[in-house]
Amino acid sequence: MSKLIAVSILLIALLAGCVGVDKDVDVTINDFSSWDDQQVYSFLREVFDHTQTANTMSFKTKAEIVTYYEEYFSKTLSEEIANSLFQENSNGDGWSVVQGSDGGFFVYEDDEYNEITITNNKDAINFMAKYEIGLWSSVEYVIENPDHPIITQWINK
Repeated sequence: MSKLIAVSILLIALLAGCVGVDKDVDVTINDFSSWDDQQVYSFLREVFDHTQTANTMSFKTKAEIVTYYEEYFSKTLSEEIANSLFQENSNGDGWSVVQGSDGGFFVYEDDEYNEITITNNKDAINFMAKYEIGLWSSVEYVIENPDHPIITQWINK
């Protein structure tokens, strides 16, 4: 019995030693101030790909659409996207992007006609694109939640 107690104490001591704070852990993982422009563009490309995939999908309910968009957007923005871009299919068997629309609402590309400004701090990234030509003169995205980045604000002017 004393061997069992000794082994138990040894295991507890070993486990306690494993449950500390690693001084070499990079604390900037949960911090947007360490992101460079390429990381921002990479994230926005993921969002673009995600939104383009939705254009070919059929969802059973509007709630399913909202859940899909919540991968990259806040709940409020996801609801706005679902309400503005999707409609119930004519046969009532689900929801899809409005007929005749390419669903191409999410843009971020940098080209010679745009003036891009990316501002980041610990808690958020602000991406603004000013356009010389296009439907809007500018679009602005605010990205928050460094643990799981999502777009929380989307402003078209």
